[in-house]
Amino acid sequence: MVITVTIKEFIYMKQIELDLLKVRAGIFEETPKKDFYIKRTTGHTTPELRYSPDQPRDDHGRFTDAGGSDSSGGDSGLTDSSESGIIAHKEEIKNELKENGFKYSVSIPPCDIDVNSLAFDAAHINQRKHDVTEKQAKKYIKNASISYTKTVRGEQFENYIGDEGAAYVNMETKTIRTAFSHSEFNPGTIAIINTVNKYK
Repeated sequence: MVITVTIKEFIYMKQIELDLLKVRAGIFEETPKKDFYIKRTTGHTTPELRYSPDQPRDDHGRFTDAGGSDSSGGDSGLTDSSESGIIAHKEEIKNELKENGFKYSVSIPPCDIDVNSLAFDAAHINQRKHDVTEKQAKKYIKNASISYTKTVRGEQFENYIGDEGAAYVNMETKTIRTAFSHSEFNPGTIAIINTVNKYK
């Protein structure tokens, strides 16, 4: 299958590659442009979550894990002010994501779920070398800024996204199917998180 792109789209793709190299080298200085959604002639523009440049860094400029509350409690990771900002602008956020090609149904605040009732698919997650524990995955869900619904092979998933990481929950089996930290976010996910964080 041949996918054709415009010159503008090609430049965006090259910028994404350059930004990823900067991130891997720990020298990422700028907040990426929000329009990282490359619209191809196939119409497939489905960014997935990987890392966020807004995360704290160590003395060498490398990304570090953000602090937060223990995952056993029930409080959201959003502060009252940031949560109210996001909720107050939820329609603008949804519209902006849609304008940039995001096609899934977004929930702001994230879809409510009892994290303590969820199973954890450690084998699948470790097979993909995400190095995320069950406790971390549940924390990503609790601290998510938004979630979105996606159907994969006939099964419904709710994908939770936040500054610290992301977790994908199979809603039929009530299982955390995969989870990964902000250090694995891709440019599409960065664009999503940056859109949301503008309203915190």
